[in-house]
Formats: sequence, C-alpha cells, structure tokens
Amino acid sequence: MPIERETVRETVIPVQRETIVTDGGTRSVGSGLWIGIAIVVILMLLVGGFTIFNGGFSFGGKSVTLDVPKVTVSK
Repeated sequence: MPIERETVRETVIPVQRETIVTDGGTRSVGSGLWIGIAIVVILMLLVGGFTIFNGGFSFGGKSVTLDVPKVTVSK
C-alpha cells in the first residue's frame, strides 16, 4: 500500500507592527504628586494666614498669663 504524502505550502504574510513609546505614564503620576503637594501647601498657607489675622486657634480653654521677669545684660 503506497503512502501518500501531501505537501502543504502556506503563504506567510509578514505583519507590520508599530510601536509607539511614550513616557507619559511616569510623568502623569509625578505631576499628580506635585499638584497634590502644591494644593496642600496652599491650604496650609490659607489656614495659617486666617489664624494669624484672627488671633490664633481657640479650643475653649482658659487663657494663661505668664509673668516673665525683665532681664538686662550689661558688660
């Protein structure tokens, strides 16, 4: 019994691919971090300025007066 051999030739079509390299992923995280830090600094400046002009924080406690002696230094 003869063995039949079948040769199959496939045509291979090369696929062209484009690779686009961007560095936006790392920069977007970094810029978001810097924006967050800037917002925190601005909020701290606003709260600090508000408390300075209004006499500081008050938590409902009693005021404390310290008597500091007058010290003079002479040579």
